[in-house]
Amino acid sequence: MTAPPALRRDSAIAEGKSRSRNDDVRAYAFARSKGNCEACEEPAPFITQNDQPYLEIHHLQRVSSGGMDSPKNVAAICPNCHRRTEYGADADEFNASIVKKIANKEMSLKCEPGTNAQ
Repeated sequence: MTAPPALRRDSAIAEGKSRSRNDDVRAYAFARSKGNCEACEEPAPFITQNDQPYLEIHHLQRVSSGGMDSPKNVAAICPNCHRRTEYGADADEFNASIVKKIANKEMSLKCEPGTNAQ
């Protein structure tokens, strides 16, 4: 059974292509989140069998559209927020709010004592 046209993703994966992702970027985003969704800021919805908070990596600008696989372009978010970024009536505005949150987080991390802020 295929998804209705309105729900089909137009990503590279839907076309049968895959793009490699950097595991270090993924690990960084999970660590930065501290187990909380970086969109709604609620705790991850459950703990995985590996004893880790369940969050999904969301690229703020799709890699298939030229976005980088870098810490400033990813957010660790809960499944509900992840679906909202793609299918919500306010998807563009919601994604823009996450972009701002990640930029603010990255700026505050640069300013923490012991970091190499320049």
